[in-house]
Parts: sequence; structure tokens; C-alpha cells
Amino acid sequence: MSVHIYNLDDKYILFNHEQLKYFLLPPKLGEQLLKLDENEKERLISSLKENFYFNGSNEITQEEKEDDVCSRLILVISQACNLSCSYCYAHGGSYGKQSGNFFMDFETAKNSVVFFTKTFAKGIKSIQFFGGEPLLNLDLIERLCYWVNEYYSSIGLNTPKFSISTNGTLINEKAIELFNSYNIGVTVSLDGDKGINDEHRKYKNVKRSVHEDVVKIINLMNKIRNFKLGIEMTVTNKHIENFKDNPDFALGLVKHFHNLKMILV
Repeated sequence: MSVHIYNLDDKYILFNHEQLKYFLLPPKLGEQLLKLDENEKERLISSLKENFYFNGSNEITQEEKEDDVCSRLILVISQACNLSCSYCYAHGGSYGKQSGNFFMDFETAKNSVVFFTKTFAKGIKSIQFFGGEPLLNLDLIERLCYWVNEYYSSIGLNTPKFSISTNGTLINEKAIELFNSYNIGVTVSLDGDKGINDEHRKYKNVKRSVHEDVVKIINLMNKIRNFKLGIEMTVTNKHIENFKDNPDFALGLVKHFHNLKMILV
């Protein structure tokens, strides 16, 4: 069976081995699943696949599948980045682009939203800002969030939720105020403690610890944020070596992120 159910502090957790992710179950469903033997549990989970899905908040939600809604629109608003991570699949955020305009303009972003809203009868459920480093195009994020709220209000649809994937180094008080204003879910890239993170995640033109800068910014956000804050970790050979050599390495990572008041996404 590819999933396991756990009861931790009266919360029911499902671990999916195929996706290597944890999900929070509705209490009644979790209680019901724990009472079943493995065969019954597998049959029930299989029968629920048509009616249950894993949403962006790592929760399993009971909803009918909707073919008339765009679940997530990802806007690559920047093809530039201030970091030069050794494992970057996007050529330093540029996706191989050598010259020209590296930033999405407002008209392109707006037209994208309009196109998918008109394509799907119930519009867009969520919009994610991606890059490169999307915060290099912060003004577009601010302008588009305001416009989307106005546009969706005018057509009578539920406004999409906003999220952003960022390296975290450019987050300042202005960005935090924007995140708070539009309840933008923030995912920050961080690979672990300073030693393992800074081995691969480096600035392009500055000799300074990325980890130290991001931790300071996370602590600043935790003081004043009302938005969800998660962390995305890239697993490298260094992680695997540490997993093999030190049984407590994984626990150390969890404690490190827990102390930063963040969750893995």
C-alpha cells in the first residue's frame, strides 16, 4: 500500500509514499480509516480517489472534481535571479534566455488571467508567482493582485488565491505588507542549516551567507505576517550522504525548520 495513516495529537496524518508527502485528513475520515484493516483501508482509499484530492495546503479536501475551473495558473514573471544555485535547472533563472526583456509586463499577465478566466467557466482557483526570482518584479505582483481583485469582483467570481515561490533573499517590509494585504501564501527555498544550504545556494555577485540572510528575513516575517509560510527543500547528494551516515540528520532538519516556524511543502 502506498499510503499510511497516523494519529498524532488527535490529528490524522496520511503519508503518501509515492509523492513523499504528508497530508492532513478530515477528523471523521481519519478516524474511520484507522479502524479498518489494510485491505479494507486500501479499498476505501481507492474508492475515494474520485472525490478527494490533495490541495495546496497539504490537506485532503472533499470536493467534486471540477473540469470548469483552472486549479492553478503559474505566471513566470521573472527570467532573472540574484542567486546562482549550482543545481538550478533554469540556467540561473533565465531558462536559457541570453538577452531581451527578462520580466513579464502587466498587459501580458493581465491577458493571461483573462484568457484562462474565459476558458474556464468558474475561473481560476489560484495564481502562483514564479521565476527566476519573482520578487525582482515586485511591482507587477502588487499591480496584478489589485487588478485581479477588481476584475473578479466585477464578473461575480470568487477571487483566486495568490502564492509565490521565492528564494527569500529579497523579501523586505514592503513585500511583507503586500503578502499580508492579499494573503499571499509564501514558499521559501531553503535546504537546511547554513552548512548544507550554502554549499549550493549562493549569490551571483556577493560573498555572503544566503542561509543567514534568509533566516533573518524569516524571523522578520514571523513577527508581522498573517499569511501561510512554507519551505521547499531541494534534496542533494549531500542530504542523502547525511541521511545514511547520521540517523538523527532528518530529525535535525525538522527541528531546524520547526524553530523557524515553517512547514515543508
